[in-house]
Amino acid sequence: MPEPLVPMSGTTADKFLSKQVYKNNRIAQNMFSSATRKDKKIMLPQTLLKGLTIQKLWDNVFQDNTEFLRKYHDRRNESKLEIGPWDYAVDHGSGSRFVSLVAIVEVPRAGTPTPLNQAHRFAYINTPEGKLMLVYQISSQTPEVPAGGSFRTEAYFEITADSADSDCSIAIWGNCRKMSMSFSAIQYIATPRAIKEMTSAYRQMVNMISEDQDRAMWEGSRAGGRGPAPASTGGWMCEEKALLTAAREAQIQTMRYRWMEQQAEIEHLQRTVSLLKWMAYVQVAAVVVALSGFGYLLKRHLDLTPEA
Repeated sequence: MPEPLVPMSGTTADKFLSKQVYKNNRIAQNMFSSATRKDKKIMLPQTLLKGLTIQKLWDNVFQDNTEFLRKYHDRRNESKLEIGPWDYAVDHGSGSRFVSLVAIVEVPRAGTPTPLNQAHRFAYINTPEGKLMLVYQISSQTPEVPAGGSFRTEAYFEITADSADSDCSIAIWGNCRKMSMSFSAIQYIATPRAIKEMTSAYRQMVNMISEDQDRAMWEGSRAGGRGPAPASTGGWMCEEKALLTAAREAQIQTMRYRWMEQQAEIEHLQRTVSLLKWMAYVQVAAVVVALSGFGYLLKRHLDLTPEA
């Protein structure tokens, strides 16, 4: 049986992970941004996972060789899934692994299968407030997509609980990490698309986690002879507040990126208009100079011509 996670004390996830050493040469420190919410967009607001402790969630979802991850990727029509084993730290409070699969993307055309590489890492800590927090990061790249090597998509999880025996909550943020200057030309198009796709994917993951837990609670209730009625939690998707918050955040993000695109277009048009103005001024000046020169030459010609 795998060893349980052991929370670290006296540090933050970001401080620890920023110094993490990776034995797998396919994982590097520059694949990840800081292990904080900074510069990331909310994709899933804090959502309670009823009946799941952090350890139980880890065992069911993120542990080596879980059936859940294979079922999740199958449902998303992703194939050739290869999940590497966790490389745990000695204290069992952090680790990393490499995952590869073939995903379906929308560029260069809809329904295109392409290799997807992922680097996973985590840190399990005691917070200064006395709570437990599991920070989980996924850094992904599609190298065969046009300009796919110029950036990485990132998902940042914060899984928190009051104690080891308490139900945990999960919240997820996302962003794109620039890996080369060529990403600057496409970031206002690529980032909203990536956030939209990740939001859909990780909401589906959390929904499946909730469904599995509801099913387990129902089967446990039946096995205990307490009747056939399921002890339904309703799933996080049924929580009206979470839905409204997520929808509002998604709408705000979309509007923000549209505004940024429009601002860039307006600035481009302003520069073009300014250039055209200067060109018009130059043309007018050139015409004035030409007419002045012509008038001067005509006057000299008339002055030098003897009267008839």
